[in-house]
Amino acid sequence: NFCAKLGVERLPEYEPFAYAAIRQANGILFDKPEVPFYNIEHSDYLLTLGSDILETFVSPVSYTQQYGKALNKIPFTWTHLEPHVSLTGFNADERLVINPGSEPYILLYLLKHIAPEEIVNVLPTITDSDITQNTGLSIEPLNHILTRLKKSKNPLIISGGVSTAHNMAWETAVLTGLVQWY
Repeated sequence: NFCAKLGVERLPEYEPFAYAAIRQANGILFDKPEVPFYNIEHSDYLLTLGSDILETFVSPVSYTQQYGKALNKIPFTWTHLEPHVSLTGFNADERLVINPGSEPYILLYLLKHIAPEEIVNVLPTITDSDITQNTGLSIEPLNHILTRLKKSKNPLIISGGVSTAHNMAWETAVLTGLVQWY
């Protein structure tokens, strides 16, 4: 009633650590409605979107240990995108500040450049101008991420936390799974 009176949009479900969208996306994409445990130490390029893997996301103690092991591997590079400041972001090799809720635009841009044509043809039309306006980033850093993804032998993409705690949470989680897949 309070939200209705003030015109505040309420999410259909609220979960402090925002795993519901991840579970739902994995159920749709892989028929396993679960929050995965990520093997960071096996990746050579890590892209995280809002998932505060060193502080609050799923298993921060384990992810911190894995991150330490990954640092001993050559090559290992980590890009973190977030709308605010975090310990996780400060530990990444590259930290990019994005507009809150803009993760689906970033993931859609990446997917359009790595997925097969039959998938790209069914994705929503989005221009570079749409991307820059909604994310607060220029196309250059996104192309840099794209190059790293394409060159990587074992990339890992994780979204969660603030990137799956808004009204585009489900889209973020599904697009993350698709970008990881391709």
